[in-house]
Amino acid sequence: MAATTFASGPVAAQGKDQSGVLKVAQAFASAGLSLQASPMTMRVYRDHLAEQAQLEARRLAESQAHAARCHIPTPKEIAERKAERERKAQAIRDHGAQIRSQLGR
Repeated sequence: MAATTFASGPVAAQGKDQSGVLKVAQAFASAGLSLQASPMTMRVYRDHLAEQAQLEARRLAESQAHAARCHIPTPKEIAERKAERERKAQAIRDHGAQIRSQLGR
């Protein structure tokens, strides 16, 4: 019973102020206390954490996209791509020659 009163007291003092409730929830979470006594607080805090995770994921994706867009290939990467293109072109030429030889041309 004491845990319920302790958890709901600071939350009740905030009323419907979501930012105040969030501050109380963060204080409880950082202190290692449970938010089980106040489902509304738990929901607000969980929603905040999910929103922060989604924002961080979006920032990471954007930074990776910008890094890929601004990437300058090294001479080694250029040589590898050129060798791969030449290998594919040779495979296509060999296949065409094989088909022509089967047809007797």
